[in-house]
Amino acid sequence: MRLAPRVGPAVSLGRIPEHEGDMKLELLSRVPDTKTDAPPILFIHGANCAAWVWEEHMLPDLAARGFEVHAVSLRGHGRSEGRHLLPWFSLADYVTDIAATIAHIGRPPILVGHSMGGMVVQKYLDRGHCAGAVLMASVPPRGLFMTSTDLWLRDPVLFSEVACLQTIGPWMPAAYPITRKVLFSPAMPEDRVRAYFKRWQPESGRVVLDMLGLDLPQGGRALPPMLVLGAADDVFIPPNLVEATARRYGTPVEIFPGMAHAMMLEPGWRRVADMLADWAAGSGRLLAQAA
Repeated sequence: MRLAPRVGPAVSLGRIPEHEGDMKLELLSRVPDTKTDAPPILFIHGANCAAWVWEEHMLPDLAARGFEVHAVSLRGHGRSEGRHLLPWFSLADYVTDIAATIAHIGRPPILVGHSMGGMVVQKYLDRGHCAGAVLMASVPPRGLFMTSTDLWLRDPVLFSEVACLQTIGPWMPAAYPITRKVLFSPAMPEDRVRAYFKRWQPESGRVVLDMLGLDLPQGGRALPPMLVLGAADDVFIPPNLVEATARRYGTPVEIFPGMAHAMMLEPGWRRVADMLADWAAGSGRLLAQAA
């Protein structure tokens, strides 16, 4: 009989050592007693949310499979410090958070970045080392200008709504229906969407400008093994942009049918977890063979 590894509850760690300015970051971690050979997995959230989006499904599921998993809330997000300074934080600041978190974990992890988090991962790869990288519904390497142009051509009304939402934030009167349309599929239960929406928060305007073109990935360095994932019904980062990202990096791509942008929260999240587990386990075997 095969027993599932014992998994403790997620914990919020204190100040991450060697972090610039000694800023306290929230880090949710699940470390099973019996681990796979795979590297640890570090999840990086997208805009307007925090590490909690991974704790809903992904962290407990993958830890139960034997993976050491972590999710960090970038500065100004969730229970991390810096909320009052959020509008002035840059993409480079978020990359510094990832570097400090990796130093805290103690060995190179597989990075999994969703949406804005995918751009943070791409920027980290310009300067840092990791065991692998997964871009999930990620902002493309050419940035938000490409995404915005694509959305404007497909749906000018939705483009205007999203632009207003990014400017005003979740306090905008029509924020809930716009957020639901952009992030979730019709299959997502209404009560779950409303619960998640209550946890939504503002995002750094400076980071949005960085992703529009002020600070995009430079490339040119040797890259770790990579995987690109997308959702067939994603209206923000549609499949054509996901596939363009995969071509840019020469990586495999998987598009999940019946899913929208918030892939880690959608009803089909387990299919994404299965793909991540299989790919991470394969990376672990390759690293063990190379050792």
